[in-house]
Formats: sequence, structure tokens, C-alpha cells
Amino acid sequence: MNKVIKRICVLALLALSSAAYAWTPAGEPVSIKEVIVWQDASPIVVKLSNGLYCHVMPEEKNLYALVLTLYASGKTASIYCYDTVEDKSGYSSRRLHRIGGLS
Repeated sequence: MNKVIKRICVLALLALSSAAYAWTPAGEPVSIKEVIVWQDASPIVVKLSNGLYCHVMPEEKNLYALVLTLYASGKTASIYCYDTVEDKSGYSSRRLHRIGGLS
């Protein structure tokens, strides 16, 4: 009986932890319509073509560079942002999780 309870607890914790790291697809494909950058070390906020706002932390240099390249080139991509909405300098945005499927 004790093993059954432990297994149920482990499964419940796994389910809860995966929900905490859920992400929202921005739609396929989307482009970056606007980039908001501040002069300090704040995250950049991007507005996607579907109206969703996502942000990238400045220490994520590769993702930061890819976002700016996508914006400058006008290319589309599959973009996924976390579900949790945060206030970043007055913008309600989600942290950018992944970019894939460039087109």
C-alpha cells in the first residue's frame, strides 16, 4: 500500500511540474512585427504577427540574435512562448521558449 501511495505522489508531481513548463505556440508560421529594446539590460519584447507579445532575456545571446535576424529579414517561423504572462516594462508578455521551422 505504501508503494502505491509513493507512485501516485510521484506521478502527481510529474504532472504538476510539466504543467509549470507548458508553452503556447504562436501559430504557424508567424513573423516578428515589432521589437522593443531598452538601453539597459532589460529583456527585449517582440510583437508577433498574431498579436502575441513574447520576451527574450539579454543573457540568451543566441536566441536574442535569432529574434533580431528574423525581424530584420521578415522571415516566418514556428515560435513557442511559455504560458506564464509577465510584466516586462509595461508589456504583458510571455518568455520565449523556442523558435523552429524557419520559412
